[in-house]
Parts: sequence; structure tokens; C-alpha cells
Amino acid sequence: MGGLLISAGDEEPITVAALTAETRELHRTTERARKHLRVDDALEPARFWAGIRTHAEDQRFLIGPDPDVAGLVWAGALGGHGITCAEPVGRIAAEWVVDGASAHGLAAALNPDRQRMCAAPSR
Repeated sequence: MGGLLISAGDEEPITVAALTAETRELHRTTERARKHLRVDDALEPARFWAGIRTHAEDQRFLIGPDPDVAGLVWAGALGGHGITCAEPVGRIAAEWVVDGASAHGLAAALNPDRQRMCAAPSR
């Protein structure tokens, strides 16, 4: 589309109620882009927004069936990487929906039930 998608890449804790697209963050991100991309002062954002970067406790994506809600398949906790990882995330999630399992080599590591699956049996 003739433009760039740029993210501040911050990970500051925030509540949903406090989430706003702040002009000062827009200016800070624009200045960083000018510096690191070595573009002239003509760089002007067409639009900007705020979003929440969600993470699982272990910082890995959650892709696969919910361990408690039948029929719910997760494709989340992408930590801000949703756009760049959409194709493989969508493929893994689709395999879970259509086939009931994923053949992807990372499917077990990304399964939302991985904490229970890896836990040692209690005695």
C-alpha cells in the first residue's frame, strides 16, 4: 500500500480502561522511525491506534483447543506478533479446528493445555 506499519514495541502494563492512542506515543514512535530508518522529516503517519499486547505466562503463543471449553480453539497471546505470524498461526489453529489436531512441529509447545500436559503426575 506504499507505506510502513510501525510499532513502538512497548510492553508497559496497562488496563483496558486506560488504553488510549496517545499523541505523545505517536510522536515518540515517529521520531524513532525517522532515526532508525533514516528517512526524512516527510514521514507522517496516516493513522495510529493503541492495542494490548497479550502474553501467556511462559511468553509462548497459545494455539489450540481450550482445556476447559469444548469447541473453543485459541489463537492468542501473540505478544504483538499477530500480523507477522498470522499465516502459520492461522494454519495451526485451522488444523485444530478442521482435523482436531495439528501436525506442526510446535503444536504441543503452543497448546494452551501445555501446563497440564507437562506437569509431573502427583503421587
